[in-house]
Amino acid sequence: MNLTIWYYLYFVVIIMSTSMSNWISMWTMLELSSWLMIIISMKNNFMYDLTFKMYLLFSLSSMVLMLFWFTFSMKQEWLLYVIAFKLGIPPLHWWMSWVMKHMSWYTMWWFTTFHKTIPMLISLLVMNNLLPFWWCWLSIIWSSLSFWMSSSMFTIIFYSSCIHTSWLWMTLNDFFSFLFYFCIYSMTMFMVFSLMEYLMYWSMSLELTTVMIILLGIPPSAIFFAKFITLSTYFSHMMMSVWLLLFINITTIFPYTRMIWNAFINNMYSPFSYQQQMKQ
Repeated sequence: MNLTIWYYLYFVVIIMSTSMSNWISMWTMLELSSWLMIIISMKNNFMYDLTFKMYLLFSLSSMVLMLFWFTFSMKQEWLLYVIAFKLGIPPLHWWMSWVMKHMSWYTMWWFTTFHKTIPMLISLLVMNNLLPFWWCWLSIIWSSLSFWMSSSMFTIIFYSSCIHTSWLWMTLNDFFSFLFYFCIYSMTMFMVFSLMEYLMYWSMSLELTTVMIILLGIPPSAIFFAKFITLSTYFSHMMMSVWLLLFINITTIFPYTRMIWNAFINNMYSPFSYQQQMKQ
């Protein structure tokens, strides 16, 4: 079957999940999305050991999710760990970077955007909004510190994905804010990964600079306004935490700027050698 058909099927599963309010139905959609993600990854690179490990990770996390739901009394607290693991955000992100390194750029884009929607919708269905906020707060700080210390473009993009996933998770208390942020972020990451896909024939250009500025989340980027709307919902009762998030957001300007500069410098070298450095 053509790979595009699997993407369409995956999108249909996501659309169906948005109209469900039953826990078992949402869990079924989650399993379908995991199965489709494994098929898409397998068709892209034919690495069957990667496929098996993805299957093992997704299956075990889903089993633990069901176990916590039916066994433990503190369901929300335990479910928070499982959903954070499925989203691949710190400190439970160790598996995601390894999986992403073996994916094509377009599959990586899908994996870092659409694949994360159903776990977020499940958290909206079964959790108090304050629980994801504190996990996202920790994840944003962790990711910001981690990619400050990295010069690899892949690592910077990976931790950038973790940061934006955390912001997306925080916007779920307002679905329209979530939808706005998700659309802007997905389109931006599609442009980034499209550039990476054709990097052998690409040189430093205005397009890369533009998408990096959008990812920075500073005015006039639409992501800035999405973050501002998100923070405004928490500002009245979590002022200190919100100010800290604003400060962390400012400090992340440096890694993005360094990535643009490195791309400019590496443009002087062979594009083939630069392509090999991308996923180190």
